[in-house]
Amino acid sequence: MAARARKRFIICVLLGLGIGGVFSLALNFGYFSPLNNIQNLVTDAILFRSRDGLTADKVVMMPIDEASVSAFKEQYGRVFSWPRTLHAQALKNLADAGARVVVYDILFDAPGCPATVPRPCPEDKTFADAMDYARQKPGGGVQIILATVGSPPEPAALLPGENIKYQDTIPPIAELSEHASALGHVHPYVDSDGSVRRMPLVATMKGVDVNGLPLQAAASYLRRPKAVDQSGPGYLYFAGRPVPVDNHGLAIVNFLGKPSHLTKEIGPGPVASVSFADVVKGSFDRDKVKDKIVFVGLTAIGFADDYFAPTSVSGAKMTGVEIHAQTAEMLLRSAYLAPQTTQSTIAIILGLTLMAGVVLPFFPPVLGSIGILFVFFLYIVANIWHGTEAEGVMGRAETFTVWNNVFPGAALLTAYLGVILYRVVFEQAEARATRGVMGKYLSPAVMTEVLKDPDHLELGGVKRDMTVLFSDIRGFTSVSEKMDPQDLVAFLNEFLTEMTNIVYV
Repeated sequence: MAARARKRFIICVLLGLGIGGVFSLALNFGYFSPLNNIQNLVTDAILFRSRDGLTADKVVMMPIDEASVSAFKEQYGRVFSWPRTLHAQALKNLADAGARVVVYDILFDAPGCPATVPRPCPEDKTFADAMDYARQKPGGGVQIILATVGSPPEPAALLPGENIKYQDTIPPIAELSEHASALGHVHPYVDSDGSVRRMPLVATMKGVDVNGLPLQAAASYLRRPKAVDQSGPGYLYFAGRPVPVDNHGLAIVNFLGKPSHLTKEIGPGPVASVSFADVVKGSFDRDKVKDKIVFVGLTAIGFADDYFAPTSVSGAKMTGVEIHAQTAEMLLRSAYLAPQTTQSTIAIILGLTLMAGVVLPFFPPVLGSIGILFVFFLYIVANIWHGTEAEGVMGRAETFTVWNNVFPGAALLTAYLGVILYRVVFEQAEARATRGVMGKYLSPAVMTEVLKDPDHLELGGVKRDMTVLFSDIRGFTSVSEKMDPQDLVAFLNEFLTEMTNIVYV
């Protein structure tokens, strides 16, 4: 390889690796958030946009919906002023119907009676008695899980292996928590675009690890005394199986389908429900809740906490209680989505950018561009094909790896543009410089050969067998004495060019 070509090759390889290194560092340390947002949207489109027809087997919801608000509004007023005797009656009816676990995505952090009423509050005692009644049912009783929240969250910068942290915790009142089977935190992880794609299965609140509602619900359903067998950076064992999580305990939620409250628009949702009002009155299908986890939460417009989800359609959000329910269903099915490891993603990034640096110097820009773009096209097709394989994951105990589509593709295109830009800018600059210096002394044909490979311009010359033409110009001495040097050079170039062309012909 000639010296100039070797230099070009080395610079292109280093340029490709340098670009790959920048993208690898950005991926490892969480920079380039716009690319992360694009990655989220691409994953949503590949995995979830067409998902439909799946239904939950082990979870149902008891929503405090518009029908419930209408049923009790006249008698009890606003939702938050309803007496807890309603919850007590609903819980007893669920227990009698054979519910296995009842999970409250509602915070009972204040007494149910005004401050003027002597403690203990009669309504809280009625609710607590209902918990005891449910837990003492034959066959292990009904497990009751109450919600706790953390406030406020600590800064987002966490060390690998650290859970999402909260400086303080707001638990339910002792009159109720002492009668519950367990507590669980209610916090989803909201991405910068307002969507929930991951759930912190465990959060650290005031220095204590607290299981999320879905994890605690799944553990209670299986009657496991400990929800987490063991955990560490990037892994968490539940029910003897590894749950893929990131370094902060966040698990990708393998959503069953579109929000269940869109029944009128899309038909029955993935999670069945029995209205809170119907359960209180005892007029509900008991088979729906038998041996199931029942998630209780607000879904009425104006009261619900709701979020965009990957399966959201037409701007419709999914309620927090359904996100918890679908996450619990995922845990019980062991149907997980695992993020691609950072190490393997970096290896792909460096491999693609190195390929761009190695291949492009040996081909003309147009041909090299076609080759790189073809590789990029194959990469996109492979990602789409891989995504279609995720359709059946919720139907079986399996872990599906979610590829990082955007970072490797963006790195490849950036390396391609960088190498092409180098070749266009610097090689064209060299060509212009060579043409400017040698154009005065060489014919166009010779100049073209020189520009094809400038390395042939060696001080020692090149050994060849050649035919030499000797030509004289009559009266050249007298002619040259009358002309300026510049005019003389132009005259000689014109004469010798025409003479050479005549001889060649």
